[in-house]
Amino acid sequence: FEYRMRHSSGDWYWILIRNKVFARNKDGSVREIIGTATDITERKHAEENAKFINTLNNALRPLADPEEIKAKAARILGEYLGADRCAYAEIEADENYLDITCDYTRGATPSIVGRFGVDDLGPGVLRLMRMDLPSVVNDIEAEESAKTDLSAFRRAEIQALVCAPIIKHGHFVARMSVQQKTPRRWLREEVEIIKIVASRCWESVARARALRRVREGEERLRRITDATQDALWEIDLKTRRLWWSEGARPLFGHSPGELEIGLEDWYSGIHPEDVDSVHAKFEMFLRSDGHDCNDEYRFRCAD
Repeated sequence: FEYRMRHSSGDWYWILIRNKVFARNKDGSVREIIGTATDITERKHAEENAKFINTLNNALRPLADPEEIKAKAARILGEYLGADRCAYAEIEADENYLDITCDYTRGATPSIVGRFGVDDLGPGVLRLMRMDLPSVVNDIEAEESAKTDLSAFRRAEIQALVCAPIIKHGHFVARMSVQQKTPRRWLREEVEIIKIVASRCWESVARARALRRVREGEERLRRITDATQDALWEIDLKTRRLWWSEGARPLFGHSPGELEIGLEDWYSGIHPEDVDSVHAKFEMFLRSDGHDCNDEYRFRCAD
C-alpha cells in the first residue's frame, strides 16, 4: 500500500510498503512479518504532473482568444500549486517593459495587472530571466541583504516566488510568475511544472494569434473579391490545380468549385486558336524569374 510520511526536511514523501508473512505460530496466527519501504515520491509527482498537463492541454486547446488562454493557464496553475497569485507577462519588443493583462489571485490577494518595467522584480531576477533560468525565492526577507530594496515585493505582498522565462531566438519574450504571500519552500517538481506551463501558454497564445491573422487575412481577401468584378485565381504549382474566387461565376458561368480543376483541364477550355500561345507564354513565365504575366485569350463559358 501507498501513503505519505513527513520527512525530516518537513516535506511529505510518498512511501510504498510491501509486507510478507515470514513466520506463523502453531495456531496459524502471524508471528513475524518482513517488509520493504520504497520512496516513490518522484514517481507520484510525475504521475500527478502528467495528469495536470493533460488537464491544462484540454482546457487550452479549444480557446481562440489570447487573453482567455493567459487567464485560464494562470488560474489552473495557481490552483494546482495552491499559490496566492499567478501571472503571465509578455515582454514588449524593446525588452524594457512587460505587460500583465490578467492574473489569478486567491482570496484577498490584490491583482497586479498593469504595465511595468522589465526589472520590476529586481536586477537579480531579470539577469536570470535573460539567461533563460528560473528565479526561485523561498523567503525574500531572509534571502536578500538588508541593503536590497524590497519595496516592490512588499507592495505586491510577495514573500516567495518562482519566475520562469520564455526565450525565443535570443530574446526575452514572456515569463510566468507564481507568488506566495508567505515564505514557501518550492520543490524542484513545482519549478519544472511552472516552466512547462509557461511554455504551453506561450505556444497557445502564439497559435491563437497566428490563426487570428489567417482569419483576418481571409476576411480581407473576401471583402476584396466581393468588391471587384474581376475573378481572382491561384495555382498550386505542386498539384497544378487552380482556385478561383466568386468573381468566376459571372465571368465564366461556373461556380468556383467547378473551376477547381487541373491546369491541363483549364487549357482545354481555351479557344483552339489561342491555347498554344497561352500555354507557351505561361509555361515560360513559370520558368522565369519574372513577377508579372499578362495575356488575353478566349475561353469557353458554361453556356
